[in-house]
Amino acid sequence: MTYARLFYHLTWSTKHRMPVIDTRTEEILIRVIPGIARETGCWTHAIGIMPEHVHLALTIPTRLSAADAVKAIKGSSSHLLKHEYDGALDDWQGWQNEYGIVSVSESALPTIVHYVTHQREHHAANTLIAELEREERDREP
Repeated sequence: MTYARLFYHLTWSTKHRMPVIDTRTEEILIRVIPGIARETGCWTHAIGIMPEHVHLALTIPTRLSAADAVKAIKGSSSHLLKHEYDGALDDWQGWQNEYGIVSVSESALPTIVHYVTHQREHHAANTLIAELEREERDREP
């Protein structure tokens, strides 16, 4: 049996980075995203939600590519918001295609979990970690 301990920080945004995630939507996402992750075999360590983006600290099993895990989590959560909670999200257009994913060491996981769970404070104090806020690669001029 394969032994692996792989940890990731994942972030993605709403379509056009529109601030459509209100308190009710945040509560829904906090409830459904860990379940979606679990269904794919992933383990959620922490989730942090802002009005226009989501942060997730998770473990992805070796049998699943990171891209497939992200596709499942983003796709299923968007589908649920659009179809299961119809009317709650009049402005819901889905997620942007881009996302950022960074592998982290086990020793750094507590720091990542703290960062993810304290998103509001980091944004308010402008103590963001740029690498953990990125969702697309730098573009060539």
